[in-house]
This record gives sequence, structure tokens and C-alpha cells, in this order.
Amino acid sequence: FHVVYQTELAGFVQSVDLDAQLAVLNAAYSGSGFSFERYHADWTLNDLWASAIQDSDAEIEMKRSLAVTPETVLNVYINNLQFVQ
Repeated sequence: FHVVYQTELAGFVQSVDLDAQLAVLNAAYSGSGFSFERYHADWTLNDLWASAIQDSDAEIEMKRSLAVTPETVLNVYINNLQFVQ
């Protein structure tokens, strides 16, 4: 998990909340042969990345900087990504 936030009041997600979301994910995939565990978690205070626009240079920079072994690890980014319509 990569939590990218602006302040502790804007976008900050606690470790216990990551664990709770992981439990939901595992419950949804139970019986499928897939299970998930937390391999890594980090928290990054970065205003630009926290509100990056989809497919922007900021989003690409964030993912390149934070990704952990993307060939074999599912990297989950938690921020306030702005989608372009």
C-alpha cells in the first residue's frame, strides 16, 4: 500500500484501516485460490501526488517513485486521484 496524503486531515489513512481493507479484499476473493497479504506500506506527504490527475506527469512520477517490485507485487495507491472525463 502507498498512502499519499496532503495532511493528516486530508487523505491520511491509518495502518489499521489498511488491514481492514485487506480483510475485505480477502473475503471477496475467498474460495478463488487468491489471497492477499500486506507486503509493504508507506506514507508519503506530497500535495502534488495526493491530488494528481489521471495519466498526468505527477501520477506517473508518483508510481515510478513508490512502486515496489511491480512485476510481482500488486501496488495499491491511496490518494485523491482526479479522473479526467
